Amino acid sequence: MQSILLAAALGLGLAALGTPFLINALVRHGIGSQPRVDGVQAHLKKRGTPTMGGAMVLAAGTVAYALAHMSYGRQRFALHAPSASGLIALATMWALGAVGAWDDLVSATRRRSLGLSPAAKTICQAVVSIGLTIAVIHWAHVSPQISWAGSRIAAVPFSVFAVWVFVLVWVFSNGVNIVDGTDGLATGSSSFALFVYLVIVFWEFRHISLYGHFDGLLDTAILVAAVLGASAGFLWWNAPPARIILGDAGAMALGGLLVSIALVSRTQLLLPVIGALFVADYASSLLQIAFFKLTRRFWPHPNGGGRRIFAMAPVHHHFEMKGWPEITVTVRFWLIAGLVGSLGLALFYMHFLTFGTAR
Repeated sequence: MQSILLAAALGLGLAALGTPFLINALVRHGIGSQPRVDGVQAHLKKRGTPTMGGAMVLAAGTVAYALAHMSYGRQRFALHAPSASGLIALATMWALGAVGAWDDLVSATRRRSLGLSPAAKTICQAVVSIGLTIAVIHWAHVSPQISWAGSRIAAVPFSVFAVWVFVLVWVFSNGVNIVDGTDGLATGSSSFALFVYLVIVFWEFRHISLYGHFDGLLDTAILVAAVLGASAGFLWWNAPPARIILGDAGAMALGGLLVSIALVSRTQLLLPVIGALFVADYASSLLQIAFFKLTRRFWPHPNGGGRRIFAMAPVHHHFEMKGWPEITVTVRFWLIAGLVGSLGLALFYMHFLTFGTAR
């Protein structure tokens, strides 16, 4: 517990103190956001706001994770080696963060809102998901199985499990990225999900005799605490009105971290509940695109083109187009993130009460 609290405190302090230096560096190099010209007009004033702020979350979280191992043992300053589970989650976070940073740099250098093409980004996500699948099976000893609340639902072949992991990586790395559309929304919402997973992973560690042998649960909890603290420290500067934007570098990394934690803790089916905001927001964007293309062909709008379900997708922009102030959208969506996260934690605990005590 001491290491978890230390990791959170270090992550918070490093991110809160280090973010202003990152802001100045990004401003000097002209790495700023490029809002959509056809998007919410109020966002055009954000053009040039430093982006790639997620690099600070990754850096502060990683340093805090490493330093927290100094107090891992009973002896003061005893260094304990990280576990395979913790390192795999850390590597996944950095790999997807690198993809996101590439996307941010393309957008900033080309002075347009679009970065990498969807195909290029999907290929990168597929490569990372394959590496994650192999790593969790061979080094973290995670069985190829679909799981819920720490228990197995069904064992599946490796190929099916690999596809399942790719779907999770694709949905949540894109989902957190899509949510990063208003100041502080992705960072705050991710913090709720990370806090819930911190409780779940530590709970499994404390009741390991009931949940079976999981490698590196305490170490994974330390990593989650470090990144949670770093996200909170970064949110100080990212909260509306943001002085720096999380960017794809941070959003995709946080999505990948959530998937890694779900795999290690065997709560894959619980992840869409805890991260329901990310799933719903991303689904609204996909639904809008599909509906527009379908109606353009079979039921075109009188003014030409297709029809739309929302005034603008993803759905948080729909509410902005309907007149909600940006801060209202952010806070209300934070509330939704907190509610679905609490629901996921409640379902986990209900499962424990129902089946855990009976084992």
